[in-house]
Amino acid sequence: MYLRADSRLEPTSNKRGSVLKRAASGLVEDGSDKKFVSHDDVSSRLGKSQFWEQMWSSKGGISKEFDSGSSCKVLAHFLKEVDIGKEIAAVGGSACVPGCGRGYDVELLQSSGFDHVLGLELAPTAAKAAKTYLKDQGVEVLASDAAVRPSPASEIRVGNFFDLKEKFDVVVDSAFLCGLHPQTRVAYAKRLKKITKTGGYVAIEVFPVNNSLTSSILQFARYYVGGPPYSLTVPQVKDLMAAQHFHLAFALDPVPPALAQRRLGSAFLLFKKEHATGPGARTISTESNASSTAAE
Repeated sequence: MYLRADSRLEPTSNKRGSVLKRAASGLVEDGSDKKFVSHDDVSSRLGKSQFWEQMWSSKGGISKEFDSGSSCKVLAHFLKEVDIGKEIAAVGGSACVPGCGRGYDVELLQSSGFDHVLGLELAPTAAKAAKTYLKDQGVEVLASDAAVRPSPASEIRVGNFFDLKEKFDVVVDSAFLCGLHPQTRVAYAKRLKKITKTGGYVAIEVFPVNNSLTSSILQFARYYVGGPPYSLTVPQVKDLMAAQHFHLAFALDPVPPALAQRRLGSAFLLFKKEHATGPGARTISTESNASSTAAE
């Protein structure tokens, strides 16, 4: 179970709980008295809390709790096995991964055929780790001020998602929204509208899904909803995106166990950005594709 860094709720007794208990008490794992910044502060509502840098940079800290250890399995499956995913990968173009962590999904997107992939990170320590990881994998990492941009290539940038202005063909949210304070969700969807090209796509791994599996765990803390990560529901995300003229093009709900990387439930949603006047694009049946893809 995940708790706020300043939560007074008792953590679970397993290994994860013991790490988070140290964070909740304001201690990092090496026993120092360095205090963690609360994720429920004003800066969190602006998307620029120092919480994440502390999670990544604290010696023996809990950054591993937010590190999946590999690229998103369901995203890889979508790009390689699902028709619309294969079409998107074949077209390529530009992609953005906000909250890219160590850059696993940046590598996945570039290897899948995208020409330019931007990995955006709020935490400088995470961005540094991403550059190291990508270089170790043989991925060319561009400097942010590079005058010449070869293709394909990737870029890792330290920055605030809510300040991003470039436009992309595809934006991939691999459990990024769940790390944002709930009060930023509308601003999150509006920013996606600004940075996604018309006709472009946003892929969102909705995690943790507050369904029958997680509600019993999270119901006693509904305001904080176990965050970060803050729990979500699929209808919440659909409504957020619909309000910004994104239309559901594909859904895998829930993500089957073979493609799941996290203990709590998740869903995978693909949205297409359309003109405000109407969808006018191919939309794939959510129900039929969820069942057929899960069976593959």
